[in-house]
Amino acid sequence: MAYQPDSIEEQARKKVEKGRAIITLDYAYFGSLVLKLKPVCDPTCETMWTDGARMGYNPQFTVDLPLDQLIGVMCHETMHCACGHMSRRGEREHKKWNMSADFAINQILVDCGMALPDGVLLNDGYKDMSAEEIYPLIPDPPKDKGGWGSAKADPGGTGEVRDFPGDEGKGDDKGNGRGKVPATQDQKAQAEIDWQIAASNAAQAGRSQGNMPGSLERFIGELLDPKVPWQELLRQFVEKVTKNDYSWKFPNRRFIQAGIYIPCLWSEEVGHIVVTIDTSGSISKADLDQFASELTAILEEYPPEKLTVLYCDTQIANVQEFTKEDLPLQLEAKGYGGTDFRPPFKWLEEQGIDPVCFIYLTDMECDSFPDEVPDYPVLWVATQEVSSYYGEPPFGEVVSM
Repeated sequence: MAYQPDSIEEQARKKVEKGRAIITLDYAYFGSLVLKLKPVCDPTCETMWTDGARMGYNPQFTVDLPLDQLIGVMCHETMHCACGHMSRRGEREHKKWNMSADFAINQILVDCGMALPDGVLLNDGYKDMSAEEIYPLIPDPPKDKGGWGSAKADPGGTGEVRDFPGDEGKGDDKGNGRGKVPATQDQKAQAEIDWQIAASNAAQAGRSQGNMPGSLERFIGELLDPKVPWQELLRQFVEKVTKNDYSWKFPNRRFIQAGIYIPCLWSEEVGHIVVTIDTSGSISKADLDQFASELTAILEEYPPEKLTVLYCDTQIANVQEFTKEDLPLQLEAKGYGGTDFRPPFKWLEEQGIDPVCFIYLTDMECDSFPDEVPDYPVLWVATQEVSSYYGEPPFGEVVSM
């Protein structure tokens, strides 16, 4: 019988298996993580992708790529999962979020001595930054170029991070399609917990062997001693104060499998949200860009009746009002004098506004608080650690950016 060479799909499968074996043997941190992802051949994708359950790969891309670079891309995909990028995207634009996550991951891999394909997304200015911090710093494409819809799914050439699949959303064994049914919130939460445990265990194994690059050591340190991103705390605050009624239209999914139907906390209508931005001169353009990005996501996810933004130094310098139709937000900061926290609270009282919640973005370098505690929830988003000189505010919750 004449020799029959392996098909391109078979060549790719063998190369992926070889790469997995090398990672397992030679890379203490990545070895156990890469084994959690099921390899699936997907000729429809550009390079590779992961959804937290599978690692899809284009057979031609896999065969053409040098083995050391393929290993780097496979470790890149596991880093997406270890970082929880599938669940952290929220309402952010998919391709721009993928680019932000790539920038956050690739520098760590390069510091580990990993080989990556030419043209990957790398920027020394983003070193030690999270995807959430990088996202608002990436400019949007010109609208006359077709926007993100015309961009490649994988502009960095290191693979695409996709959302978690649901039970019926895993596609076929060849990886075709992203799945028909998206994961439920409970499924996403459980998948995220599973990856957090796996990443923490892998981090302990990697740390025990020592000699790790500084970037990976810092990343592992954050896994073992996690700090919740301020963006997530901001969303939790808004969700907590806006979902204030129970509805049978949305039964609590935690109890459905046990045959128990109880109403879920929900609000059809979200009231008036008020935000004040301290324009005393210490809030940077990067701070404003990040904050605008998060407010845009909140406005999309929990659309209020109205979002009012006040700009204040020692007095109200500007007022903007937004609804969901005004997205994305364009903040017009004015002021840049001293600092006084009292004017926004007084302005609300004079206008007869009783907001569902009040958010204050500030450096916290002021002690002129209102004499009376407001009867609405207040969140202080501090752009730096609260100093011992000024101390904690006398009311409300504090989140540090």
